[in-house]
Amino acid sequence: MKQFYMTFGRERNLIRFSETSDLKDSKPFSYEEAKENLIKSNPAYAEFDKAEKFLNGVKANPFNDWIQY
Repeated sequence: MKQFYMTFGRERNLIRFSETSDLKDSKPFSYEEAKENLIKSNPAYAEFDKAEKFLNGVKANPFNDWIQY
């Protein structure tokens, strides 16, 4: 089952939507948890449903690449 994997505490925090993670410091999150984490990391994501649009874009990524947030 695919999940959002997120890293924290880096110079460039990363996110991806995949079944697995190749980074040891990433943790799996559900859609709602990932949305909450985005808003905590940058309150600007709370405006105009930015967090939802961003997460939907991550889900649509065909290569499951890491994306900076």
